[in-house]
Amino acid sequence: MIKVNFFIDGFNLYHSLRNHAADCRWLDLRLLCSKFLKDDEELGDVYYFTAYTHWNIDRMAKHRKYVAALVANGVKPILGKFKEITRKCYLCHRTYTTHEEKRSDVNVALFLYQCAIKNEFDRAVIVSGDSDMIPAIEMVKAEYPEKKVGVMVPFGHMAREIRNSADFQLKMKLSHLEDSRLPEKVKTTGGIVEAPENWLPEQKKPAP
Repeated sequence: MIKVNFFIDGFNLYHSLRNHAADCRWLDLRLLCSKFLKDDEELGDVYYFTAYTHWNIDRMAKHRKYVAALVANGVKPILGKFKEITRKCYLCHRTYTTHEEKRSDVNVALFLYQCAIKNEFDRAVIVSGDSDMIPAIEMVKAEYPEKKVGVMVPFGHMAREIRNSADFQLKMKLSHLEDSRLPEKVKTTGGIVEAPENWLPEQKKPAP
């Protein structure tokens, strides 16, 4: 069997879901990836690259729940960090402070290359529309031409540049997302975690 590993750019996927399929955010990533396998392929490791928004406690709590649910379903999270940066508004010329996620593209490159060295996959799929992933794709293609690196751009994005860099492309459809939701409650090693409000369709608010 041909072994396929998936490398998921968590924030690229999340922003796609938030903008185009908000009620699919409670997403079973291994189940989603399995829907793109051919008859002669088997699912290997699914890596999820992300970082916690430490300055937003509520958002971070939801994210931690989701990561716990993913781990319970066999996904391997790789955590980066956010860096506080100062930018200037081009309209009012004032400076302001914001946060920028760091390390995910570097982590994808490192894990993709490391898995190739260890011969842990025959095919790899990068789930992202970010052109920063292109050097990682080109590096593995150059060093390990027998291995194929594909790309699956998150739903609602075009990202022609990264598509053109890959050996093959997979198309994510809304139906794939709707059929790959986690159950509302997931049993983890730390207890039961429940999908955040509005992450699933027609999810009702908890009783006061």
